[in-house]
Amino acid sequence: MEWLILILMGAAAYLYLKSVDSTHSPNKPILRKDLITDSDTIGLTEGKKILRDFLKEASVTKLIVKRLGMSPNDVSKSHINEEISDIVQNFSDNFKESMDDIKEQIKDLKIEIKENNVKEDIEELERLNVKLSQKDCSNDLLWEMNECLGVDRKQNAILSQKNYKDN
Repeated sequence: MEWLILILMGAAAYLYLKSVDSTHSPNKPILRKDLITDSDTIGLTEGKKILRDFLKEASVTKLIVKRLGMSPNDVSKSHINEEISDIVQNFSDNFKESMDDIKEQIKDLKIEIKENNVKEDIEELERLNVKLSQKDCSNDLLWEMNECLGVDRKQNAILSQKNYKDN
């Protein structure tokens, strides 16, 4: 009986340490510093490649299979690749939509500035023009990667507001 308790305690400790020490987990969201890139901005093509490589990692693939609600033995490699392609395509479409939203906001701000010429509107227009010209998808990429890890939407939103930096 004592041996059984010791074995159970050991197994529980092992599982706890394994989950805490895991490279990818909701407890360890991916931050901007974790992305290995040559510049501060990430274009859509590079973002899609980073996301695809991330999704193909074994631990993340297991999370995708788990999210599908299937047993790992029941999921074929082609089914996993199809799911990865869907996630990458969804990421790409969402980023393009956000760029279209920025264009629409710029258009509306230009009209507002013509009518009222408010300093805050001019500053916002400049900020949006810079954001549009950079075509940086890094925040969208980090959102998607953390969502795949199981980071809840509230925590992901907080991280996004902090620009995925430690604070």
